[in-house]
Amino acid sequence: RNFMKLAIFDMDGTILDSMGLWLNAGELYLKTLGITAEKDLGKKLFELNMEEGAEYMKEKYHLPFSVPELCDGINKVLSDAYENSLKLKPGAFEFLTMLKKKGIKTALCTNTSDQLFEKAFDRLKINELFDFKMYTGKFNFSKSNPDVFFYISGFFDARPDETWVFEDALYAVKTAANAGFNTAGIFDFSGSVCMEEMKQICTKYFLNFGEASDFFA
Repeated sequence: RNFMKLAIFDMDGTILDSMGLWLNAGELYLKTLGITAEKDLGKKLFELNMEEGAEYMKEKYHLPFSVPELCDGINKVLSDAYENSLKLKPGAFEFLTMLKKKGIKTALCTNTSDQLFEKAFDRLKINELFDFKMYTGKFNFSKSNPDVFFYISGFFDARPDETWVFEDALYAVKTAANAGFNTAGIFDFSGSVCMEEMKQICTKYFLNFGEASDFFA
């Protein structure tokens, strides 16, 4: 059951410890303007896309900027973090290295733009640990639709039952599992409310990459 020809990885919350950044991006941006954010701003913005979030902040904090200018400001906060400070989740580097040594193909499938993730990958020196990298937005793919997983597995000529999808997000795990892919849930604090449901859906659920390494060793 745990045979693997291809591993497809989500990035934020799965291999990169970055969900806190996305939850706090609005707050961090307001801080650069000398404004203290309301307590649950992150929760409010998390459900919105960036334009909607900028619109909300503009109204709420009476900001003298246009929505595109606010989006640029928030993007700069995100970009700085990817370029300078975000870290890999514990054990991720070792796990990816182990897969490489075993000759298992690795693919990145992320909703975060390549302009952001390339900066982090360069700094963390993990480019060479991936055989394929995809920013879903470039191809108009969504992880709510299994086409993205079939596209990547097809690229490597791997069947769904030979492919493992590593994810921290419940919706993506559901999509992959319903399409017949093996799914490995990776714990992230941002999705802890969904943990029990993840455990039921996933082929295997891991609290960290140390557990994953033991399982696939």
